[in-house]
Amino acid sequence: MKIQIPKMTSFGINQYGKLELQATPEFLALWEPIIEERKGESKFPWTENPGPDGIFRVKVDESTHIFDGKSELIRGEIPAFAEREVTCIIDILKVYNFKGSSGLTCRVHQMKIHDTEYLFT
Repeated sequence: MKIQIPKMTSFGINQYGKLELQATPEFLALWEPIIEERKGESKFPWTENPGPDGIFRVKVDESTHIFDGKSELIRGEIPAFAEREVTCIIDILKVYNFKGSSGLTCRVHQMKIHDTEYLFT
């Protein structure tokens, strides 16, 4: 299943290849029903994502398409985008049951890094 998540602030990609996003109320309203629907497939205690820190983490891999603010595909080195707003389409792949915990396996299908907006120029 693919879903587009609302614009959120990015903290960049962590050392584990996961995009870290600040969860918003709009995102949680979209995300929580999906979690509740899929929890029935778990065999172990559910690992919350976003966690208690309010950060939603989702895998970025070599097949993720990343676009700039002009909707042009970024090729080569990805520019720094911590503290920038991004919009993503994510794939919700499956429920994992591994090492005593369960949760959703998700990856970023597409991501757009929005240009910084200024009130004054």
